[in-house]
Amino acid sequence: MYREAVHVVESGIADVETVDRACRNAYSLWATLCGPFRWMDISGGPALYAKAMSGVLPTLDNSTELPETLQKMLDADADGTLDGNGFYQYAAGDREKWEELFRESVWHVKQFQDKHFPIEDE
Repeated sequence: MYREAVHVVESGIADVETVDRACRNAYSLWATLCGPFRWMDISGGPALYAKAMSGVLPTLDNSTELPETLQKMLDADADGTLDGNGFYQYAAGDREKWEELFRESVWHVKQFQDKHFPIEDE
């Protein structure tokens, strides 16, 4: 999903914000907080995802190279909200805002899962 999201942006089909919005709308409960680009920013940063993807890309297709966008993020050691360098620009205080939104989102998903899909004790 992350790789395809980058491909859509690099192909000029949509921008980062549009892809994120489309994913939030399409994936519903799974992605109510954010799409793949914001998720990469708040969960370790684009450079971390680029490092992980560089090892699995050869098993997905014939490409053995990272998409250019992710290579640039890796070269810049982009840590997303941790250092303000990601797919989005972050000002002072944004990291805390996104961390709080992340915690709230996870809590709401957990409440939904517990209500509709309870795990029964064995």
